[in-house]
Amino acid sequence: MDILKKHGFKLFAGSYLGFLTFGVLILTISLILFGILGTSLYQAFDFSQLDLSNPDLETLYELIEPLGYALIIMIPFMILIYFVSTALFTAGMTSAVNDAVYKDQSSVSSFLTYGFKKFWKVLKLLLAYLVVLYIPLFVVESLISAISNHFPTLGFLLLILYYILTIPLHISMTHGIILYLQKDLRVWAAVKAGFQTLTREFGQTFLSGILVFVLAFALMIGFGILVVLGLVIIGTSDPSPLAVVMMSLAIGFLFMIVTPPITMIYQVIITKRLKEIIEPRVFGNHSEAEQQDSDLDLDSDSNPNPSNKE
Repeated sequence: MDILKKHGFKLFAGSYLGFLTFGVLILTISLILFGILGTSLYQAFDFSQLDLSNPDLETLYELIEPLGYALIIMIPFMILIYFVSTALFTAGMTSAVNDAVYKDQSSVSSFLTYGFKKFWKVLKLLLAYLVVLYIPLFVVESLISAISNHFPTLGFLLLILYYILTIPLHISMTHGIILYLQKDLRVWAAVKAGFQTLTREFGQTFLSGILVFVLAFALMIGFGILVVLGLVIIGTSDPSPLAVVMMSLAIGFLFMIVTPPITMIYQVIITKRLKEIIEPRVFGNHSEAEQQDSDLDLDSDSNPNPSNKE
């Protein structure tokens, strides 16, 4: 792929810089936040009466309710950290690849710079997708789980269909984010544009998802083979605990090394296919000024080909 030949080194180097910086930042914020929250909850619910070395069942029963409250209080903070980290990584990765695909330019610092610069913009879009995509998907999955309790076979088939259909749905969400940042659309215009790529070019959107899925599946197979080889090397009958730990660390380290560039490759595939195949078919040849207009109605009923307009 020409994009990777020309910009691959800078994109990959930038991804390592971004993943490392954002990872350390999120980890630090999480430790501080949950440290303060955990200390406050520990004191508020008087968990000091619990002796972990010799736990008393009666004391445990008394603490079940406050433990439940503590978990409920911590869930919103966990969701907040998830969205913050996702917004940082998504803003950096999408914008860096957009520069390479749409503008034929790249830099090592773009992932990190865009991550901070576009953070709030992307966070707003992710919250919009939470409402229009993730919550409905959660409801549907819950209904399928309920059906599975009474009709296991039907539930299993519905679950397979559900996961197949979520592939193009998530790709359409990625399309929305790409167009949102590249064309400077408003939040709901970006959501609308993303879903239009799904409804008007379902086949191509689904194909993008399949390509990414195959790449991810191949990566999983590769790591599975490494695990099997590691077990064979250390001996499966009575492996040394140290050998198991070392093998786990080695595979984990390799996974961290491979993840940033693989993620960038995913993004390049989706973005390049959107720009060259899906976007022209769905939206036609809008002028640059129209594309950058945040009020642009991408769902106009007019023919996308200007030459066919009366």
